[in-house]
Formats: sequence, structure tokens, C-alpha cells
Amino acid sequence: MMFQFERTRGAWILGVATAAVLSLASTSLLAQQYPNRSVRLVVTFPPGGFTDTLGRVVAGQLAKIWNQNVIVDNRPGASGMIGADFAAKSAPDGYTILIGTNTTNVSNHMIYPKVPYGRDAFAPVLLLASISNILVVSNSIPPSVNSIAELVAYAKTRPGKITYATPGHGLSGHLGMVLFSDEAGIDLVHVPFRGGALQDQALIAGEVNLSLVGLQTAVAGVKSGKLRPLANAGSRRLEQFPDLPTFAEAGYRNVEAGAWFGLMVPAGTPQEIIDKIHRDAAVVLNSPEFKERMTLFGATTLGGTPEDFTALIRRDRERWESVIKRHGIRAD
Repeated sequence: MMFQFERTRGAWILGVATAAVLSLASTSLLAQQYPNRSVRLVVTFPPGGFTDTLGRVVAGQLAKIWNQNVIVDNRPGASGMIGADFAAKSAPDGYTILIGTNTTNVSNHMIYPKVPYGRDAFAPVLLLASISNILVVSNSIPPSVNSIAELVAYAKTRPGKITYATPGHGLSGHLGMVLFSDEAGIDLVHVPFRGGALQDQALIAGEVNLSLVGLQTAVAGVKSGKLRPLANAGSRRLEQFPDLPTFAEAGYRNVEAGAWFGLMVPAGTPQEIIDKIHRDAAVVLNSPEFKERMTLFGATTLGGTPEDFTALIRRDRERWESVIKRHGIRAD
């Protein structure tokens, strides 16, 4: 009986070991073959904004490297939650990749009572870029307002009447304006739109008074005479606006609100595939085309490891959670 038990136990151990080896071999083969069909790159905002442009540059470059179609799939709505939820529920096989942002993967979980995907629904792959926001005013604000100090003075005489546009609740532009209005002691009205393109249209048309926008919108608006820049919400001055002070230089040291963008895949995606996407996307980041397009947007190319990306998400959650709780920022 003992002999039979040992034989059975030995066979079980051998079977488990064999299954493990076969599983590893299968995963390794899967990674070697990846991708052998079209890949979907989910962009959670409408066409025309920075996220969409970033997605199309990355998709085009990866398609060349992989010799496969990389299809940009715009799924806007609910501050990026519609697209992020779709990606989170996709098969964890590397054929659906999300361009995650500090909105979809940080602030949404703090301001919405119910988010359809969990905080750990994605595996970070590679940070792509970050952008600074610029505070601009439309021509609906008198031409005498040409600095942060003058804007604050103007707003204090009109509590609850000055409007600011954002691409949605909880985005960096929204949180940055909350920080600014709080530190300046002014009462501003938030007007959220469904994406940056709609926000920019309303701003340039003068339907809203001001906004934190990306560099490309600011440059185009200034050239057209429709917008006036007052401050940069980044940590340093921008080459395109060397005379434009940061909020810190203007006396508001806590107002720093940029946005980051990175590739993510559904949790459970094999590590070998994550490594493959990371290696090839890193090649894209170093390409002249990518760097040129990022320069046009005033964006900073990032990179790093998946662990670096995970650490950034953790730091952002700690930073913004206190701000959101303190100001009671909620969205329905």
C-alpha cells in the first residue's frame, strides 16, 4: 500500500511539474508570436485632443515595428471611464491596450461614487509623456486683465460669475483650478465638457471665461488673438512662452497640475507580453517622429520601467486624495 501511495504521489508531482513546464513553454511561445493579429489601442477621449494625437503617433509607430495593424479606438465619456472599463474587461492577452491617464487611473476612483473597473484592473506598462497646463482667459474677460494678480482682483469683485472650462470632472485641469481658486480665495464656476476639443471650442468662442489648457491650444489661441495666457501650471517655464510665469512664481506655490499618459494592459496579461510591449514602445519613445510631436505639444517624454509607472500612480493617489477629500469634489 505504501509503495502504491508513493507511486501515486510521484505521478501527481510529475504531472504538476509537467503542467507547469508546458504552461511556461506555452506562455513563452505566445510572447514570441505576439502580435500575430491586429491590436486595439483604446483612447478614452474624443478625436482632436492630445490623448488622441498621442495614441495615433504610438499606434502608427508600433504598427511598423509589429507589422500588424494597431487600431486607435476612441471611446470617450464619463471622464474616460467608458473606454477604461471596456479595456479592463477585455481579454488579458495584449491585444487590447489602454492609454491610461491620471484621470482614468487615479482621480476617477476618488470623485465618482461607483467606478466600473477596480483600482488594480490594469498592469502599467510604460509611461509615455506628461504635459503642463496653461491658464488662459478668453476675450470674454476684459483686455485689462493680463496677469494672475489682475485676474484674482477681477474675480473677487464677481464671486460665482467667472466660469472655467474643463474636459471633464477630476481631470488635471479641473483639479488645478480647484487648487488655484482655493489658494487665491476666489469663487469660480466649473463648466465640464466631454473632452478637450469641445472645451477649446467653447473657450475660443468666449462662451466660458478661462481654462487650464495644453500648449497647442494656448499657442493657437494666442496667435488667433482669442486667448491670453496668464500662468503655467507646470514646474518650469516653457520654451514657447519664456516670459510666462509659473503659478509658483506668481505666488501660488501649491498650484501645479499636469497630466501624464501611459500604456496599460488588463491585469493578468502574461509578463512576457508586457515586456514585449514595453520594449517596443520604448523604441517608439526614442524615435524622431515621437519626440517631434511631443515638442509641438510642449510635452515631456517619460519612459522608465513598469515599476516606475506603478510608483507614480501610488504617489498621485496619495497627493490628490487629500485635495479631493478636503474640497469635497464629487461627480454623479
